[in-house]
Amino acid sequence: VTMHYSERTVMVVPHGVFPEFHERESPPVIPTLETLYAEGEFRVLHLSSSSRERKGTLKLLKAWASLKAQELLPKKARLLLVLTPESRVEVMEWIADRGYDQLALNIQPINRLGPRNEGASPAYLATVYRSAHVLYQPSRAESFGMTGCEALACGVPIIATRATGHGQWFSPGLDGAVPVRVGPYTTIDDLPGARAPKLYSKSIAEALEYAYTDFVKLKAAALASARSFRETWSWEAQLSDFRKFLEEEVNA
Repeated sequence: VTMHYSERTVMVVPHGVFPEFHERESPPVIPTLETLYAEGEFRVLHLSSSSRERKGTLKLLKAWASLKAQELLPKKARLLLVLTPESRVEVMEWIADRGYDQLALNIQPINRLGPRNEGASPAYLATVYRSAHVLYQPSRAESFGMTGCEALACGVPIIATRATGHGQWFSPGLDGAVPVRVGPYTTIDDLPGARAPKLYSKSIAEALEYAYTDFVKLKAAALASARSFRETWSWEAQLSDFRKFLEEEVNA
């Protein structure tokens, strides 16, 4: 169905990635993530501004608990949650209500980026991404989903859905990226009548187990493609068509 809201030209202008999101640390971090991985560590970073279904946070927690119970992740594996103050309270209540042992599961909420990451510079955010083995964003609904782009530009492997906004940049076969399988559109606890692809805890667990097992290859792929990905998704590259359009409008 085609819907017309305006007789004027409408152009969708994508986001870009700031140059501070890069794979280089100065000075280099010692020990490296690869060394920590070999020693049994595995840091999974997840950012969310909501405990509702659109970010997939609660299903990620359920999948994490399942993998830990089956010993499919190492004992030192950590799930780092960057949450808003409101969602942090809700998530902690959810964990307690289900009898999960937060310490045993190594689930660590952190709030160092501030509400909705406001005030965090791109350079600082880049260090946060680079401190994790993988970024996990199993979102049911996104307008664009900048975190995955920023992490890949830093050479950090990601696990994410290719649903909704993520589909703008998460192309098939994307280096350093593990897709999370989703189902058909169904209701979601968002605005009245909202719908989004169905998300399964099993799919989240499978993708995470795969990323842990193949981390060394994923990391190498993410690092090798970081520069080209960053150049493709730079603000300059992504705004080039819009800039040309504006120049043509001015000169018309």
